[in-house]
Amino acid sequence: MYGSNTTPRIPSLPHGYRMHDRYGIVYPTAPDQSDDLTQINGLTLQHLSTLNHHGIYLLRQLATWKFREQHAIAELMGMSVDQLVDLNWVEQARRLCRYQRPGLQFETKPVFRLLAAATTALLAGLAVTAVLQPRAAEPVDGILEARSTEITAPFDCTCAELHVRPGQEVFTGDPLLTLQNLEVVNRIDFLNAEITGVSQELGRLEAVANMEFARRETELNSDILDLRLFLVRGGIPNIPPPSRHLQTGWRKPTPLKSGVITEVASRPVVRNTGMIFFTPVSEASGSEGISEQAGTQFSKVNSVQPGHSQHLFLDQLEQQISRMTQILKELPQQIRKASGYSDAESQLSRLESELRQLQQQKTEYTVEAPSHGTVSLRATLNGSKTGKFERLLQILHHDERYIRLPVPTSRVPEFEPGDEVELIFPGHSRMLGRVTEIPLAADVTTHSKTSTVTLVIEHTGKLWPSLPIGSNVQVIPSH
Repeated sequence: MYGSNTTPRIPSLPHGYRMHDRYGIVYPTAPDQSDDLTQINGLTLQHLSTLNHHGIYLLRQLATWKFREQHAIAELMGMSVDQLVDLNWVEQARRLCRYQRPGLQFETKPVFRLLAAATTALLAGLAVTAVLQPRAAEPVDGILEARSTEITAPFDCTCAELHVRPGQEVFTGDPLLTLQNLEVVNRIDFLNAEITGVSQELGRLEAVANMEFARRETELNSDILDLRLFLVRGGIPNIPPPSRHLQTGWRKPTPLKSGVITEVASRPVVRNTGMIFFTPVSEASGSEGISEQAGTQFSKVNSVQPGHSQHLFLDQLEQQISRMTQILKELPQQIRKASGYSDAESQLSRLESELRQLQQQKTEYTVEAPSHGTVSLRATLNGSKTGKFERLLQILHHDERYIRLPVPTSRVPEFEPGDEVELIFPGHSRMLGRVTEIPLAADVTTHSKTSTVTLVIEHTGKLWPSLPIGSNVQVIPSH
């Protein structure tokens, strides 16, 4: 609680006062006997002028203040109530009142009263003038900036050659740097490695296919030769088949790696001293069934009489020879496909075609300056790897410079869009600028809890001094 709730016993007040709802006891006009309120430590002439202006002239008035009056007076003085309590005006006034004896007040003459009133009015006027007189605006520190153009990597690349140096002035179309397209280079290296691997596999598959073809070709040629010898004899000798054919049935070709040539395997073969018989037995039959059917077929053939049936059988053998000859022609292609050689060959062809297309593309790309300005390079650019969309360099446009001005929000009313402000550059050169942008949102600095607004100030027509970007510039507001 501020102060005491009880009012001390003080001498009676002169007549003519009234009660104010905020300031307590006040006088509409100055009483005949006024106290020197500056006896209170911390109460200045400016404070005296303000108190007199609101009807407070006596120490006894201050001695009657409670919390309500102190809060109102502190607001009137432009201070917090805590500051007013710390100044201890009320207690000092009460102590001074206890030393004053009623009836022994110094009787001031009218002349002295007039002089005191004039002095008080003069001091009040000076105080009001000091308050109302516009103070010289304090400068705000800004930072010189320049608009820029960012040059980014269009793809993953390395800098093959650098054509500029930091701080160099460039114009539109000037070469800046040459980039090597890592995407194309890496893809070419990958394709070369793939082609080498596929070529080696293709050679292995070709050797396997050739061996398989030689074995199958020998078997088919042997079967065709046996059939042709039988046809040359023009008939079927009436001799029983050897027991080895009845036991083994037929010779089924060895399956390929990826399939079986069913054209030959679907027709069982039985040999008998140069004579071959084919029976329409399915592949699903076992070796025992094939042997029984082969023996039955021999019995039927041996019992064939010369005539129409024999000629029909010979025609069927000729057709079989034709089919086997056709199979022999198609055998290389089927073996290549079944062994995987054809797929590897197609894959190799696709890889070589893509490699030829990539080799026709440009692996190097020259970046040119899009506009006039000064070059600012990344420190590790030359020879380094850069990812797609990463910044390569920056072109600063010195003819488009501006000042970035962080201003506390309490001072924002000193600036308005379009205002001309005075600029003090390093070296004390003074020029003018214009406020072009005042953001609506404030930035709050976490560590200090202060809020600022960043203004943008541009030139008014004349170019500013040629100073390094980032130089400090003082800005003096016009309000």
